[in-house]
Amino acid sequence: MLPVNVEESHICVGDRFSVFFLRTLRVPEDGRTYPLPPGLGEFPIHWVEDYTGSVPPDWLVKGGVFIPLYQREALWLGFEAARWKPNAVKVGVGGSSALHSHGWMVSIPIMVSSVSSSLPRWGWVTQSSLNLPAARLAGSGC
Repeated sequence: MLPVNVEESHICVGDRFSVFFLRTLRVPEDGRTYPLPPGLGEFPIHWVEDYTGSVPPDWLVKGGVFIPLYQREALWLGFEAARWKPNAVKVGVGGSSALHSHGWMVSIPIMVSSVSSSLPRWGWVTQSSLNLPAARLAGSGC
């Protein structure tokens, strides 16, 4: 299992990969197209156990980390990794994939190139031993 460390604004997985959260403004949900909002710096990441008097009780049971976020704010995910070592990342919220809202699966679909066919085949990569309890966002149901 890869070690997980939480730094000020990064969740580091192993020696060569980290994710961070960039603050931005919410775009109105009115069906119109808007320019990309500005980036407003990185969100700090806080341990739930450091805020026992001010977080909901179910967060204390679950543990993990949280990001303080106002309702008018949104976030971007940022990734840092070694260029020479590819990483596969799945993003989930509330037990579902954040990209297509299907149920959460441990496997990651990858495209397997085929010399004998012009059509790509899909394969699956599974690393069920990667467990990130410290990176779980409290209150999100992840």
